[in-house]
Amino acid sequence: MRQLNVAEPGSFLQFTQLQRKAFQRARLRIERPLPTPRPACQLALPPGLFHAIDRLIMAARTTWWTSTPSPMPYRVILFADLSGSTEMKTKTGEVNWLSTIGKFLDITTEAITSHGGTVVKYLGDGTLAAFDSEHAAEAIDAAIRIQEMLFTENRNNSVKECLATVGIATGHVVEYEAPGGGLDYVGSVVDRASRLCDAGAPQAIWIECLVST
Repeated sequence: MRQLNVAEPGSFLQFTQLQRKAFQRARLRIERPLPTPRPACQLALPPGLFHAIDRLIMAARTTWWTSTPSPMPYRVILFADLSGSTEMKTKTGEVNWLSTIGKFLDITTEAITSHGGTVVKYLGDGTLAAFDSEHAAEAIDAAIRIQEMLFTENRNNSVKECLATVGIATGHVVEYEAPGGGLDYVGSVVDRASRLCDAGAPQAIWIECLVST
């Protein structure tokens, strides 16, 4: 017997069709007159049983198709994080580092939105952003802009030792509506962008590169 994978499109429909055929064969065997009927061997089936089973199969089929998730969208994920923030918070008081983090978040937001990206959320002293698949170059430009703006702010002494790392990854993501509104993303692509950001040195931009061989 061929094993069906119900995760494949159409497999559940095929599975229910096989069930229906098997049930119809069983019903023919049940309804066929016995050569020598014996009361002790007759089956007492409740009225409407077959109709109820048909309705159950149709309901399961409808639930399957309506609950099938839509294809995962393709996104460019950018993650920017403030370097050395833990050490900065340990050495200085809140009155000193709060303004630095606020400035950093303002810079990342401006660079991302001005290049067509969307700020998904702020994670402490980091910024997670998403770009459409056709805007990969804009995501890289946004990362460069973040580093340029931070360099200018540090040179002008507007902030002190405000350095950042940026990681960029691309691929299919799991998109869902966040409880507070707006779209959020999870999945391996988001994790890779975060790991690239963690692996980079201050003022670095790490970009995932897929090489075909």
